[in-house]
Amino acid sequence: MALGRALSDPSILQDLEISYFTTRSSRFLFKAISSYYTKKGSLPSKELLESTIRNQVSQEKADIFIGYLTSIKDTETNKEDILEGLTEHRVLKEVDANISALVEAGEAKDVTKIKEIIQDLYSNLSNSENDLTEAKDLEFNTDSLKMVDCFLDGVETKLQGVVLVSAVSGGGKSIFSMNQALHSYREGNDVLYLNLELSANEQMARMLSCELDVCFNEIYTDLSPEKVQEYNKLKQELFSLPNKFKMKNSPVDAETIMNIIRTEATTGLDVVVIDYLQIVDSGREESWKFLTNFVRDLHRLSLELGIVIVTPVQINSEDVDDKNGKMKLTTRGARELEFSASLWFHIYQNKEEIEANLCRIFTMKARQARKDTYVAETNFDYMKFKGTGVVL
Repeated sequence: MALGRALSDPSILQDLEISYFTTRSSRFLFKAISSYYTKKGSLPSKELLESTIRNQVSQEKADIFIGYLTSIKDTETNKEDILEGLTEHRVLKEVDANISALVEAGEAKDVTKIKEIIQDLYSNLSNSENDLTEAKDLEFNTDSLKMVDCFLDGVETKLQGVVLVSAVSGGGKSIFSMNQALHSYREGNDVLYLNLELSANEQMARMLSCELDVCFNEIYTDLSPEKVQEYNKLKQELFSLPNKFKMKNSPVDAETIMNIIRTEATTGLDVVVIDYLQIVDSGREESWKFLTNFVRDLHRLSLELGIVIVTPVQINSEDVDDKNGKMKLTTRGARELEFSASLWFHIYQNKEEIEANLCRIFTMKARQARKDTYVAETNFDYMKFKGTGVVL
């Protein structure tokens, strides 16, 4: 109804916000209409929007967006009633984004965290009319829910929301995240890879090593021009699927990361990898506090856009305690990270496991599944993990 009104009444555009729209198609069309009106000073017709969409996105996604566009009808509902309905829906979304963290903080009797969550909730709703809504009036749908399969054999837990992958330095957290990005791409998902640490060449060499089953040192070295040409041809073949795999290979700040993700989501986005969070500029804020706040912001963004965000987190070895098959992380801010994450894997190897090329992957947090521990093979020379099927 809001989009139908926007196609005939430009006055509603100044009152609409992207946060009102919960599906990829509705967000895409809202941005397309707003952008056209800002540039041209007039509203686009449906025919013009259809032509624009076909020129901007793949055929498959264009058909989805145009199908949604076709379903939009003219409406006589006045602007005020439409905005009131959208405002109520945003209230529900904001509560849903915080309810799990609030319940967990209550179970942990963490009064400080409870106060922070409630304060943030009121702050985010300060510009909304937070009227209560009858349960019978709520619309149930799963359009904004995104879950993807884990690349490891034996891991039945679906990835959703913000997925943290922690390990000590050199423990394989970036390799794990890269394996997940490549697997999700092969599964037909649109992937955005924000590589904040490595050069573009080294990152590509890692991916080629993993996908082509070639030792990393044979690729990331001084190659002949013929060999470089050969690998470039293989790279083109690997990344020629109709879905997208976009990368940025440079350090960026938190605001830029959020903006990049929002921009890519307008044309389709399923999985984001941010490698890795401690490299993001924290400004004057204490690094641990910045990290926990940023993960919370990413969690909200994942719910808003219906995407999965996978990001490595480095843990110091002295903050890892493995006793009787149980893992405890004592790093500062770990409790806050656990509240905000939807899923948290920690990769661990003792001396014997390193020698045997094995690791245990502990599930530190899983909102929708059991906290299993998985045994995996590590083959870092080939930049990959392999599930053994063993679950502890």
